[in-house]
Amino acid sequence: MRLSLALSFIIGLAAALESTTQLEGRDAPRQIRKRTLGVKKVTGEATMSLPNTPASAPEGYQTWITFLDDRHKRSVDTLDAIPADVQRRRESTEILQRFRRQAASDFYECATSGQAPKSSDCSIITTTVLASATELVVAPASCLVFAYGSCQGFFCSLCSMLATSTDFIGSQLDLADALCVSNGQAGTIVGEEAPQWDAGFVRSGTGLPGYDLCH
Repeated sequence: MRLSLALSFIIGLAAALESTTQLEGRDAPRQIRKRTLGVKKVTGEATMSLPNTPASAPEGYQTWITFLDDRHKRSVDTLDAIPADVQRRRESTEILQRFRRQAASDFYECATSGQAPKSSDCSIITTTVLASATELVVAPASCLVFAYGSCQGFFCSLCSMLATSTDFIGSQLDLADALCVSNGQAGTIVGEEAPQWDAGFVRSGTGLPGYDLCH
């Protein structure tokens, strides 16, 4: 009788401990993966790939990888500092508020010639890039290209391999739209500090700008 009671007690205790462990595991805070909130240099080997294409992407939206041509690099003397009070097109969205403070070393250039893309097409690209929610590695002198309608967006690593996210890329495309495309011009945002990068919009079928920033 005593042996039976002892066994029942041990079994009950084990069941209680198991239940407590399951509850603790259920209530434990989730480990949230830290996202890349800008750009950072990557050392070692890494593979460049395209961002995810969200289900919300419109028909005709395309992405691909291309490479910069060293023979057509522009001088940084043509760049202007980004105004401190610039109003982005999507200032109210949570993702873009993370990037509201632009680095002091970031500049921009609006094209003074050539046909501009439609702002409505570029806005669709920005929305789709932000919805991609992808962490990315971009190889040196390489670009991610996003195309829809008359508009072609891009993000390029100018000098070294870097890590970034579609959150950051989308924020820079939004800024190029606000500064240039909404005023009827193609435009580029340029990050001069290492790892150097540029992002912006051109008319579909137009070559991408590149800047001589590598030392």
